[in-house]
Amino acid sequence: MTITIAVLQERSVPGDVSANLATVRTHAIHAREQGAQLLITPEMFVTGYNIDADFDALVDGIDSQVAQLAADTGIAIAAGVPARHRGAIANAVILVDADGYERARYLKSHLFGDLDRGLFIPGDELPRSPNSGASPSGSSSVTTSSFPRQCGPRHWPEPI
Repeated sequence: MTITIAVLQERSVPGDVSANLATVRTHAIHAREQGAQLLITPEMFVTGYNIDADFDALVDGIDSQVAQLAADTGIAIAAGVPARHRGAIANAVILVDADGYERARYLKSHLFGDLDRGLFIPGDELPRSPNSGASPSGSSSVTTSSFPRQCGPRHWPEPI
């Protein structure tokens, strides 16, 4: 199975979910027109990363907005979003298929530096792989990939 992946590399507008989702929509449409089946956004793109706004006020409804955007544009989206976890906010990646169904979720487990630790609670599970019928795949974040325990080939979890 071959999959074409598009990567969105652009600055988000800190704290402006609507503007950032509009950017994702524009790039999703373009990526789909170019034959991509998956669009990947940067870490925490939907809200911005180091923002003055309260993540708690922004997190509700983000997952469903990304899901609706994927369904509307007909392309799977892996989006960096804040997510509720154990009563706090985690730095997450959600994978939504082209029909708008969440297929996977990863919460960044290795928080890097004072900024990360001040904003987020760590996830407590290894990345899970959606059952795609292809070889194992998963999601991770840039700093998490610095930790070989998580990224070594022998540590792939069973597909979900």
